Amino acid sequence: MKSTIRSDESEAEIVQRITEQAEQHSQDHDRLVDLVADLDIQAEWFTNEFDSETTRYRLDSMALVCLYKFARGMSFTDVVDFLATTGEESQFGLPTVPTQQSFHYAWRNRFDSTDRSVIRKAALRVRFAHEFH
Repeated sequence: MKSTIRSDESEAEIVQRITEQAEQHSQDHDRLVDLVADLDIQAEWFTNEFDSETTRYRLDSMALVCLYKFARGMSFTDVVDFLATTGEESQFGLPTVPTQQSFHYAWRNRFDSTDRSVIRKAALRVRFAHEFH
């Protein structure tokens, strides 16, 4: 079954919800990875044209990792290396470390342009909340 349902919330409202969570939890986490992993990202916030039964990685998990990637200013290769060397993939709800190609494919094909914009904007705000709250 393909999921094409997007939440009734606007892009700005979704970014604001993520920002509010980051601000609420920022003092609980010294590490950015812990803060991002603690965010409650809803798969319904994103348009997903893929059958959830045939994809290996959940959309909300991939969204969290992409948010972390942009908050840290990393490349997909850097993210894979980070996850592979630290074992942090389970914090994001990932069963294994995806390949760089899997991340890149998800970014380009599972998230539409609005989804990518939400993730980029929210990442900047999460980083700010982590650094200054």
